[in-house]
Amino acid sequence: LIGTGNYCDLRNEIYYIIKRTSVVNPTFENIVYFVGDRLPILRLSSQDTNGALLWNDENTTLLLGTHEYSWIFYPNDSSNFTDVTGTIKVTAVKIVPLSIQFGGNFKTQYNAFDKFDTTGLIVYLVYNNGNKIVLDDTQSNLSISHGEELYLDSLPVVLYTDGENTVSGSVDITVLPIHLNV
Repeated sequence: LIGTGNYCDLRNEIYYIIKRTSVVNPTFENIVYFVGDRLPILRLSSQDTNGALLWNDENTTLLLGTHEYSWIFYPNDSSNFTDVTGTIKVTAVKIVPLSIQFGGNFKTQYNAFDKFDTTGLIVYLVYNNGNKIVLDDTQSNLSISHGEELYLDSLPVVLYTDGENTVSGSVDITVLPIHLNV
């Protein structure tokens, strides 16, 4: 107030703060995701508004193919910035058998015409997500074909099928020739 004298003025005014829109560009690690995996961890970039970025339903598991999943952002400074919601696409692939691996303590050297011995042989089924399970000969979808006798150019083959996918592997053994004295 301009003038002379003593003035006293009490004003009752309401001020509104217009919140700025939060800047949110969510990303996640660019790796292969599999059906049944949980949603990946969301990340903010250094240019985004500071705050918490969460999935709407963090217990959701991924479905086969590419789907949109909803997220919500809560700014640290909620007095000056807005909450933001959005969606992001995540692709998940089917888990399938990828290969057969072998382990254990089994016989690896034979003479020609010997029969292959599976004693001590451990057969692993490896999936495309890195999981590995032990297969045994009681499973109807596992077969070890090696014929009656081993030859120099034949290796035992392990075949696994689940009705949709088939994988095979050859057991690495050595077949020695038989030397005949005539």
